[in-house]
Amino acid sequence: MSAPRRPSRRALAALLGLVLAMAAIAVAVAATKKSSVTVGENASATATATCAKGQRATLGGFATTLTQSGPYVHPRALVLKGRSAKAGGVNEQGPVLGGGTGRATAVAYCGTRRFLGKAEAFNTLGPGKRGSVTAKCPKGMYVAAGGFRSDIAASGTGALVYVDGLERVGAAKWRASAINDGSAPGKVEALAYCFPGSQALTTVTKSVVIAPGNTGTVTATCPKGKGVLFGGVRSQHYGTGGGELQLSSMARAGKRGWKVGALKFGNIVGRLTSVAYCG
Repeated sequence: MSAPRRPSRRALAALLGLVLAMAAIAVAVAATKKSSVTVGENASATATATCAKGQRATLGGFATTLTQSGPYVHPRALVLKGRSAKAGGVNEQGPVLGGGTGRATAVAYCGTRRFLGKAEAFNTLGPGKRGSVTAKCPKGMYVAAGGFRSDIAASGTGALVYVDGLERVGAAKWRASAINDGSAPGKVEALAYCFPGSQALTTVTKSVVIAPGNTGTVTATCPKGKGVLFGGVRSQHYGTGGGELQLSSMARAGKRGWKVGALKFGNIVGRLTSVAYCG
């Protein structure tokens, strides 16, 4: 009687893919926790959404109060750490425009998967400059979620680095883009949360044109049979000096959707794009 054959590399790879797919489905149906904080005029605050004991934050989202008539709470950070997702907001317009207090909300999507790697990178932007920075996961790992940090002076005087793009630009790379509308240099930072191996993803995008002075949202939806694992956002500006697309929200919409929102300042339209990574 011959000895049983060992599984081939192809069979092992297929098994690993199945395990990753099952993990992805688990992430898609995991519990969601939310937490909000009040952000006063010319102030900053951080909301922390915390998963139950025994779980970890495997993905994060945020929302801020940002409208043409105020309040003007701009997102300044989305950070995952252990059981928590942290979202920071800055109400830098203050009482001059009569915007009043607003809110920042953090969203944590909870599961049992633990990130085994993390990458950070930053870029310093001068006043009036737009730029980006890319964080790269350690060798042998891929991007499983992303976040950011940026410098926004609560006083309204200094660095005003508004993040306007978050995107996976390679299996192991996460990019954050921003513009500095302030009077002093400031940093934008990309945060990549990483997992070993590789994962085949389907990328779905959907765009909407936002008229001047309006807030708009758009949702990219994964194909049937696939769940949204994480997501990003792009924004396109038409002309200079006409105001910017200011991000106000980014979060999952059901099991298959990724929804983003933004305010269009100024007198020129802007295009907002939601980017969903599906598996």
